[in-house]
Amino acid sequence: KLNPYINRDNSPFYPVEKTKDWEPALDDQGRPFPRRAGISSFGFGGANVHVVLEEYIEPPTVSAARPTGPCLVVLSAKTADRLRANAERLLAHLVAGPDADTLADVAYTLQVGRDPMSERMGLVVNSMQDLIERLQRFVQGDVEGAGVRQASVRRKADIGTIAADVIAQHLRERDLAPRLDIWLKGQEPDWKALYTGYAMRRCALPTYAFARERYWFSINPEA
Repeated sequence: KLNPYINRDNSPFYPVEKTKDWEPALDDQGRPFPRRAGISSFGFGGANVHVVLEEYIEPPTVSAARPTGPCLVVLSAKTADRLRANAERLLAHLVAGPDADTLADVAYTLQVGRDPMSERMGLVVNSMQDLIERLQRFVQGDVEGAGVRQASVRRKADIGTIAADVIAQHLRERDLAPRLDIWLKGQEPDWKALYTGYAMRRCALPTYAFARERYWFSINPEA
């Protein structure tokens, strides 16, 4: 039963009384607003959480041009087990629809759209099929055959200062090995410098593969 003191006239808010399609509200010119939702969680002990979610609308002027040549694909996780699980999820996604995104967009998303964690892996690939085949070898345990480089980062290494002319040469030649070295040592390379002149886009890729561990308790009726 709605509160009679809440005035919803001429507002985009409405109560969700049943499962339905989420239609966006329209402005005065009939253009849709981004869909937004407020989610509240009220704990029995008094802890309250409120999160506001907004849908992502891709900019209409994204260039179709993408860098050519090999791409550096990186993955990381908290543990080695979760790293392999992340690779499995990425592999399943690419096998299900390998033509949905370009290899450059996949590499770019994993570089700039994920938080780097302690267990890291990287591989330089020349095509989407190359990435799929090498991920298959990796998840099957053939790390050497997959050509994957791995590292466990516990603290940032002192890699020194790289001269500007060396960096410029790497960019011109798209030499990805030095950037992989930097990332495996715990540093954060300038990924976006690889895409100067391109309007890159982040694509929808699988999120972190959390460990499915149950923390439950049973009540002993005799206790």
